[in-house]
Amino acid sequence: MLPAPFTARIFSVRPFPNKRSRLVAAIVEPNKSLSELHSTIGDSVKNVCPEFSAQEHSKAFRPHITLIRNTTAGSVQALATDIPLEIDSVCLYHSEQQTDGVQYAKIANFSLPC
Repeated sequence: MLPAPFTARIFSVRPFPNKRSRLVAAIVEPNKSLSELHSTIGDSVKNVCPEFSAQEHSKAFRPHITLIRNTTAGSVQALATDIPLEIDSVCLYHSEQQTDGVQYAKIANFSLPC
């Protein structure tokens, strides 16, 4: 079951997953509602797409929002923030690497129940 709408917090903007990465992300503070949402979506995807289970990463869930891809490694310094983020819906995308960059396609959109 999807959680009710909730507030998450962005606490840092930095290279992700490490300081030498070429990806910059807004790092979201983990919380119970976000973890429940992640688990529910993961379980639902596994039910309709069994091959997803074989592709799952064994790493812990690290909530973030990708802001920039393929930036120069080391060109962005970490920035501390405190930005509230109201979560009332979720949009799932499929990304596919193409010769001219990454292409994104919306798969589904879900409103969180009130």
